[in-house]
Amino acid sequence: MAMNRLHSDLDEGDGSIRYILAGEGAGSTFTIDDSTGDIHAIQRLDREVKAQYVLRAQARNRLTDVALEPASEFIVKIQDINDNEPRFPDGPYRASVPEMSKIGTSVIQLTATDADDPTYGLVRVSLADMDRETRENYTVVIQAKDMGGQLGGLAGTTTVNISLSDANDNPPVFDQMDHSGDRVCPVANRTLSDERPRVGGRGLGGGRIRARDRDVGVNAEDDLQHHRRRRPESFDISTDPTNLVGIITIKKGFKLTAQAAN
Repeated sequence: MAMNRLHSDLDEGDGSIRYILAGEGAGSTFTIDDSTGDIHAIQRLDREVKAQYVLRAQARNRLTDVALEPASEFIVKIQDINDNEPRFPDGPYRASVPEMSKIGTSVIQLTATDADDPTYGLVRVSLADMDRETRENYTVVIQAKDMGGQLGGLAGTTTVNISLSDANDNPPVFDQMDHSGDRVCPVANRTLSDERPRVGGRGLGGGRIRARDRDVGVNAEDDLQHHRRRRPESFDISTDPTNLVGIITIKKGFKLTAQAAN
């Protein structure tokens, strides 16, 4: 590819002048026609590898090799073209956002590197009322396109795996169980009655009660408590950590309503 021409005022076109080239890339990247002074690029030029070259050219007598003029220094600047697509160096990505986040909530910022032009993007919530108990994970495909998205621009893609973190948005719900522990039906609370007194100083088994919570982690850790309506010495309630149920022990006649709170 012809780039430029070096010409001496002393050159009469009779072939008596020889042009030489020196400097960065002379002979490997650039060459000169020693008769005409035309300078050519003999290798592919990549601005992202090297943006400019400093060269020196001179006219000499072909027979005596005597310099006819001082060497001329010039700079070859490589013009950029859009030959690099955006890339996401750290993809695919993982991110988390609380469930029920408002539209516009920031989730993650991505950077697409482009040797021609860097591109930045921000992922935000665009769906209202995202419920973790309904759907916990989302996969979003992100595309970065250079040239401002105009026709002819190059594009790169990546994925973002987004998980919804739990919020304490579900109240505990009781399973109604008979005294053997079999579940009967889910109810909001449960009332147990028993007029049996203590036997041998130990409480009788009054029943078991379980509260279920659709949340997870600390949001699902239910604290089983009782509301004492009368004669608080009539019963005890404790939690079985293995089976996650409340165990109600009858001490003497009572009426109990159990409630779970998280």
